[in-house]
Formats: sequence, structure tokens, C-alpha cells
Amino acid sequence: MLRTSCLFLLCLALPWYLVAEEPAIGPDTPVAVVNGQVITLRTLENHLLREEGSDAVLKLVESQLRQARWEALADEATILAMGNWRLPRFALTTQLLNEHGGKVRDQLIQISMVEQALRADGIIIGDLLLQAERERMERRFAQRLEEMGQPQMPFEQFIFQSQGMPIQEFIRQPGFRMLAGLHALVLRRAEVSDETLKKYYDDHRGRFGNPEQVRLRVILLDFEVSDGPDGRPVILSEHRERLRVTAAQLHRQVSSGGANFARQWQLWGRMRDPQAGEGGDVGWVGVDGRRAQLGSRPLPRRLLEEAFRAVEAGRVPSILPLVEYQDGIVLAEVTDHRAALVPPFEQSRQAVRRQYLEANMEAYSQVIMNQIRREAEVEYESLGRIVHHRNEALQALARPGLTGVAEDKE
Repeated sequence: MLRTSCLFLLCLALPWYLVAEEPAIGPDTPVAVVNGQVITLRTLENHLLREEGSDAVLKLVESQLRQARWEALADEATILAMGNWRLPRFALTTQLLNEHGGKVRDQLIQISMVEQALRADGIIIGDLLLQAERERMERRFAQRLEEMGQPQMPFEQFIFQSQGMPIQEFIRQPGFRMLAGLHALVLRRAEVSDETLKKYYDDHRGRFGNPEQVRLRVILLDFEVSDGPDGRPVILSEHRERLRVTAAQLHRQVSSGGANFARQWQLWGRMRDPQAGEGGDVGWVGVDGRRAQLGSRPLPRRLLEEAFRAVEAGRVPSILPLVEYQDGIVLAEVTDHRAALVPPFEQSRQAVRRQYLEANMEAYSQVIMNQIRREAEVEYESLGRIVHHRNEALQALARPGLTGVAEDKE
């Protein structure tokens, strides 16, 4: 919220090299001479400030604001200043109250209600609970990317890009802690009928035991992607044919024993599939092609069908036929097989309930939050009256600036 208020503000706590004594070299010192016309140091500095100054100041301001102890600042404390213009805490909070006061007050009320509900249920928001919430969010993020057909990306990178902070700082935010607590309340309080859980169990039976699976070693060979005439990515036919020839050669070498599969994975597959284990081992995989490694690329269904056909024919271990799909070609070896083993619903009820609630966490969180609100007694004071009083007090200050206060010169 502060970013838009800081486009032209200068941080008070500047590094030493910005406040050092005047250097021996002066502003008229030449930095270049063009056909006898001198370009001075001051001219260069002025152009730098016009083109890069705002971004540089923003970075300095943002760095300092991240370390600010807001609760320790008095109303009259200067947060930022430039020339005879200064921004005291009182002026900044008045502006923020005008723009965001109601929304943030509602957030604080919700946090307070959840904290009280957690205490009533004896739930402590500790490191284990926060870590569990992070893992839940990471799993859900990977699932949504997969459902949308989008490539996987590290969760830490997504948080940094979307929230503008490292994952460790994100976890410390009050909103994240409140969310972790609310989800803990969902797991504790939510009422789900056995009929609903049984249907979820039947629809996702493979998640509550070991479905029939094969163990695979895989080399993923990706088609080369080029820019088409319209700028969109395309796979050229010559690139597709070139990879087909390469894949066929690799398949012949590995199938005949002339080349070691693990060695070929080191050469061809390691960079394309960093989630795979040593030698291209992707672990146990069911017919849906989903792998256990978080963020890993799912395998094409046709490859798994070939693997299960090899199992039925008693060809384990064996090199599978090449499988071509939209992203490339897969060279794989089936190394083992295990039959399905799914415990009955009665033995899996707790696991089913947890997975069902995690899959429907947003809806049940709203249900629990509504219950907490109904049980809470909240007295709303007039925020409008407070904001009006603060605005009048700010206007009474001498020569108010845009969002801060301009000081009188002697």
C-alpha cells in the first residue's frame, strides 16, 4: 500500500556514500567532450536522476520501510522527507485511514475472532502448524497449475513474484497465521457426513492406498520450440523429425544393450527432468501418469498403457516402445510392478476426511468463519468520525503538502 505513496520520497537513512563530504572533483568536471562541446559531471548526474532516480529512490525507500518498527514511531515522527517537505506518521496514517481503514479494520476483527476461537479450542499456532499450512498451499498450487495445463514453477518463486517478499517473510505475516489457524479450525470443527466422505473415497480410491503401479526409469526428449510468424511458439516439422531420428537411435542402443540407460539419462534427460531420481528413476506411477515428486511433469497416459501391457505380458524389466506426445518423445524402462492395495473406507475414514476438507478448504473455511462471526460480539465504533477528525487536524497544519506537510522556512 505504501508503494504508490513513495514515488517521489527520499529515505532519511541514506547510506554513507550519499552523504559524504563534497569530493575533490566538481560538478563542472568533464565526462566527455564532443567536437569541443563539454558534457559535465552535473549534466550526466541530472540525466541519471531523471531517467533512473525514481527507481533508485524507490529501492532505497522500500529497503528501509521493510525494516521499520512502525509501532515505535510517535505521531510527529518523520518517515520520509525531501527538501522542505516531510511526511510525518500522522499524515501517512490519515491518508491510509481514508483509503483503506474500513477494509483493514475488518481484517483485524477477523484475525481477533479467529485467535479467540483458537484459544477456545486449545489450538496453538506454532511452527508445525505454519509448516503444514505452507505445504498445503504448495500442494494446492501445484494441483491448480496441473489442472490448468500450466508448467510447474517453484512455490517460493510464485510467492516472491505475487507478494513481493520471500517465503519466510510471507509465513510471518498476520494474514498467513490467521489463515493457518482458520484451516486448523476447519479440520477440528467441520461436520461432514459419512455419505459425502464415502462418495469422495469411491471417486478417489487410489489416493487412500496403493493403486496398481509400475516403477519406471524415464528419459524425456522435448521438441524444440520456435517462434512462429505470428510470434506464437510452434514446433517445426524438421525439428520434430530430427528428434524422432535421435530418439529411435537411442532406443535401439538401449534396447540392444549397446548403451547404458542411466548413462543416457545423464546425457539427455537430467536437465529436462530435474525431479527424477538417479538414472531417471521416477518412482511408482499409476495409470494416470502422476508422479510423487512435487512439481514433476506428469507422464503421458499412453506410456503407462505400454508399461501395464508389458506387465501383463510378463516383460518386467524391459525397455518400452517410444511414446510421442505433444511436448516430445519418451524413452522409458519399466523396472517393477505392484498390485493395487486399497484399505476399506472404515480404515481410511480420517485420511478421507482430511483430504476431502483440504480439497474443499475455501468453502468450509467460509462456513466456520460464519459460525465464528455469529458467536462473536463486535461493537463497531464510528470510523468515519475518527477519519473526519484526523482530516481536520491534518488540514490545520501549516501549508500541507500533497500527502505530507511542508515546513515553514525561517
